[in-house]
Amino acid sequence: MSYQIQLASVATPEADLDVFPFMNKLRQESGGQPPSALLKRFHDALVALFPDTPWSEGHFAGDAGRLSVTYRRDEVMPHVLHLAGQLGLTVVDNQSGEVHRPALYQVVLEGPAPGVELGEAARRLAALMRKPITEMLALLSGGRRTIVKKGVLRAQAQHYVDALKERAGCHATLNLESGREIGQAPPPPSPPQARPPVAKRAPAAAGLSLEPAEATTAMPPLSRREPEPEMVAARDSGADPGLYILADGLRLTIYASVLYVAASYFIRGLAGWPAPVLAISVTALAMAAVYRLAKGAGSNIVMRILAVAFMIIPLANILVLLLMIRRAK
Repeated sequence: MSYQIQLASVATPEADLDVFPFMNKLRQESGGQPPSALLKRFHDALVALFPDTPWSEGHFAGDAGRLSVTYRRDEVMPHVLHLAGQLGLTVVDNQSGEVHRPALYQVVLEGPAPGVELGEAARRLAALMRKPITEMLALLSGGRRTIVKKGVLRAQAQHYVDALKERAGCHATLNLESGREIGQAPPPPSPPQARPPVAKRAPAAAGLSLEPAEATTAMPPLSRREPEPEMVAARDSGADPGLYILADGLRLTIYASVLYVAASYFIRGLAGWPAPVLAISVTALAMAAVYRLAKGAGSNIVMRILAVAFMIIPLANILVLLLMIRRAK
């Protein structure tokens, strides 16, 4: 069973419950755009660490990315989190619903850059910040360290540092904010095992693909669930396997609707045990349909369980079903 994560190279909402809708919207807006520079650096660094590409699917476009790790998860995930933290990427765990946010930085102004006179640096900084030159002289003199920007990602903070050096002739440094520390780098991954070669697939037309160049043909452990044949066929043809899950959920929704109409017509004439059995069957089929729709739409396990639970509440079940169909569309 694959381990699915999402990545974002832009700032995400502070509340974890708002992150998943934000990621869905970010993926839709990214479309077929080329991946951002940060996602490309992340991709290149991860492939360098794991040349055997232990993932079944990965796609980066714009500021959004997704990755499905199929094996060596215990080795891959620590490196994913560490690389993302260094580059300022947010990692969203689709299984646990946990959001791993990157460290935030402060930009600290420390004085004129080496070789730049105090008066010249103050004049250029005053023009850049549109402040009086006397105020900038006081800011740069006496060995003062002044925080000029805080709560920004590393890439954005480095942009401020470079701008202060190039445009104002000032020296600035980065400081980690408290509560957002970067952990130590995980140990190097073990050498990949030999895998038999297979025919290479054509590269994706848009975005940055993390598709493996090779695929194993060894039998999986008995405890691992075999993937659906339709999903394997969709993956091998280059399509999104999630579309199969959405189609299956919509098909179950149609079955549940037809069974509901039939049940509402015949249930009054039924007596004894057939009536509750028919009602339970309709509810169970609707729960399965909502679960498949939520899974195909990218909802985490908590949201799937909540959607299924709401199916036993009158009126709420209709709203949840309509919401899931809208997300699937």
